[in-house]
Amino acid sequence: YFQGENVKGKVVLGRYDENTKPTSFKGPGKLENGQAVISLTAGGVGEQSINGEFTFTEDGKVIPLKFAGNYVVVPRPNQATISADKMNVVYRGLPNPMSMSFAGIGDNNVNASAPGLSKSGSGKYNLVPGSGNEVTVSVSGKMADGKSVTDKKTFRIKNIPPPVGAIG
Repeated sequence: YFQGENVKGKVVLGRYDENTKPTSFKGPGKLENGQAVISLTAGGVGEQSINGEFTFTEDGKVIPLKFAGNYVVVPRPNQATISADKMNVVYRGLPNPMSMSFAGIGDNNVNASAPGLSKSGSGKYNLVPGSGNEVTVSVSGKMADGKSVTDKKTFRIKNIPPPVGAIG
């Protein structure tokens, strides 16, 4: 989960006897139809624990049944990976292969734009720059919670070097 995102889940008891139903629940959530429905906000970065306890009555005795689990919180992405696949500059008039992505965001939720940019596959683009000395590629991503992140990178544009003949 990203920091601040809602952590939701269910904890259920596997049981053979339909009469064995939890009478109470302690933990981050509430008891609904014999299930613990958990809902909380992801806090600090790192591995976090979720634990609680069901209680149920068997032969007149209260039986506690503890559970524990973990989830991982990662920082929200704030930077995209924008790279020219084969060079540090882009060349005017040629398709320059590029890769673009945001960590933790699927390709279907990532959009890139620049003059002369076209998508060629999953996370793959071709940039055919026109006039000028620089081109800026902007990338935006939409996270699962609906929030957006953006990043951009500027590349120098060079003319194609003239051909050089050689005798080998």
